[in-house]
Amino acid sequence: MVLHPQSMCPARESAIPVRVKNSYNPQTPGTLITKERDMSKAVVTSIVLKPSITMLDIVSTRMPGKYGFLAKVFSIFEDWHISVDCVATSEVSISLTLDQSKLCSRELIQQELDHIVEELEKIAVVKLLQNRSIIFLIGNVHRSSLVLEKAFNVLRRKGVNAQMISQGASKVNISIVVHDSEAKECVRALHSAFFENTNGFNHESSLETN
Repeated sequence: MVLHPQSMCPARESAIPVRVKNSYNPQTPGTLITKERDMSKAVVTSIVLKPSITMLDIVSTRMPGKYGFLAKVFSIFEDWHISVDCVATSEVSISLTLDQSKLCSRELIQQELDHIVEELEKIAVVKLLQNRSIIFLIGNVHRSSLVLEKAFNVLRRKGVNAQMISQGASKVNISIVVHDSEAKECVRALHSAFFENTNGFNHESSLETN
């Protein structure tokens, strides 16, 4: 079962616990979502796989230090009413993924992407990368360095190069982009590293979203 984030708003505002159950195995306790939880021993609490996403690598053709590049890039997505999901950026380059849920309801996905790339190419060199997956590692804000170190070791052993890495301001969610063909095997390996060989680390669940 997958819950839309907005469906959780009333429970969050009222501090009402929500239990998520597996409809195929209702006897299991499932996952209990509460307002607060003891995270002192947790490293990763869940792994989420979001497959079949679109990624863009955008490198500015302007001189370093020239203002307005980021604003122009995001104004193009605003004009086309397309939401950006994950972002990794420097002064003159951006890697980002598009919110697939905002694209799936559209009839002209590829045509819109072509127009966006055409607009971006007026100010940047653009690579459109499809058939990518995002692996979200959700865990302890105070132990994010340990999460990254362990995740990188897993990817290295699998011979997988992360194509993009993003961490939000809350530091709770670390996003790693890999190719679709590598994603499920990476999730299995990460699950084994964090949850099966835990050395005392706590965990909750691993999820896949479509």
